[in-house]
Amino acid sequence: MEKVKVVYQNIKTKSIFLSSKTIQFNPTNQNLKTLTNPLDNTFVSAKRLDSGFTYDFEYLMPKMSSEDFQEILRKSKKGLYKEFIAENNLTSNQLLSLLERNSSNVYDIYIRIPDTVPQRVFDLASSLTIQYDNNYDKVKALEEYLSTNFPYNLDVRSTPRNRDFVDYFLFDQKEGYCTYFASALTIMARCIGIPARYVEGYIMPPKASEKQSNLYYVTNNQAHAWTEVYFEGYGWLPFEATSPFRSDFYSNPEDSAVYSSDLATNPAYFDYMEMMREYSDGMNTSFLELGDFETKKTPYLLYTSFVAGAIILLLLSLLLFNSIRTKVKLYKIMNMTPKESVLMLYKYFVSVLTYSGYGIQAGETPLQYCERIDRYMYFRPVKFKDITDIFIKSRYSTDNITDKEKQIVMDFIPKLFDESKNNIGKTKYFIFRKALGKF
Repeated sequence: MEKVKVVYQNIKTKSIFLSSKTIQFNPTNQNLKTLTNPLDNTFVSAKRLDSGFTYDFEYLMPKMSSEDFQEILRKSKKGLYKEFIAENNLTSNQLLSLLERNSSNVYDIYIRIPDTVPQRVFDLASSLTIQYDNNYDKVKALEEYLSTNFPYNLDVRSTPRNRDFVDYFLFDQKEGYCTYFASALTIMARCIGIPARYVEGYIMPPKASEKQSNLYYVTNNQAHAWTEVYFEGYGWLPFEATSPFRSDFYSNPEDSAVYSSDLATNPAYFDYMEMMREYSDGMNTSFLELGDFETKKTPYLLYTSFVAGAIILLLLSLLLFNSIRTKVKLYKIMNMTPKESVLMLYKYFVSVLTYSGYGIQAGETPLQYCERIDRYMYFRPVKFKDITDIFIKSRYSTDNITDKEKQIVMDFIPKLFDESKNNIGKTKYFIFRKALGKF
């Protein structure tokens, strides 16, 4: 069992970064309120956390290279809890019953595959794993195939329109960075009925601080994507299909503490993109304060007219405030560097889509998400898939985002507003955007 202390610096986020096998979490703020997801064993803060937030946690890091542990995983299968309960007459055991229900829900959610995945991806996954009779060896076969046959390359072209991301990576592009490898392993595992999820988070830097041997600075340079696979009886375990990272991950498993935040099901899904930025529009939340009114000496008609006028004035002030706030926010984003602009705008787009009824679903990867958006919302000539490709490039590639790419993302704003208005109606659009200032 290991213990880690985390201190936030230059960060504003709701995400709480933990190892996937955390057994104890101790925030210094005892009044911290968190939201939990029992399916994922993940939780986030109910409120945004700022620099200085501190916590420690204790975790278990499974030794994935241990042959004994591998044998345990080979015995895992769907229905293991149910079978154990029946054989040992433990139907009244509430804990086991809860584990069995959670496992059933995991299998329901994390084997879903988008309609865009063609049959040849299913066929490839099946052909690579048909010789094995357990999920562990099947996942290892997929992991080995991806890490040994596909070069790691940060400079890759975008996936063509109307092409599935994973299919294009496997059969045409055949090279990429962590997003490609993690997405491919996740989808291929699901193709053969194994629950898997795409995870984004951070890995430990290779060296500690020069000032202190046990101090590590985790920055955006350690941003990474990987796959976690569910084994009934044990839970979620990480697998590394990205070739440059795989050898390090398995060579020293006890030192490979991965700080993960499952962003596919996290309510704060895109908050982590604000890492290293202190973003605040610096504006008050209200332009108007209404004082107490003396009603006993005021005629009823005059009083109601005054209150009605005050309410109208308040509404007009809110409309004006929300309009100015949005313009100020977009103006600030527009004047950021191309990379910063793309990251912030993508977060903003997801917020708009969520209020339009198209939020991210449990178990859905970012690439699956953009494909679903393009199926239900009409964007032309630039699709949401094109915007996502630029975001992925800005997030993981060392290449600079061009001014042209930044402009493509900026030009997407009015198109998103128009399509959102068409989907939710003018009334709801007015309430969400103008009156409440949700986006």
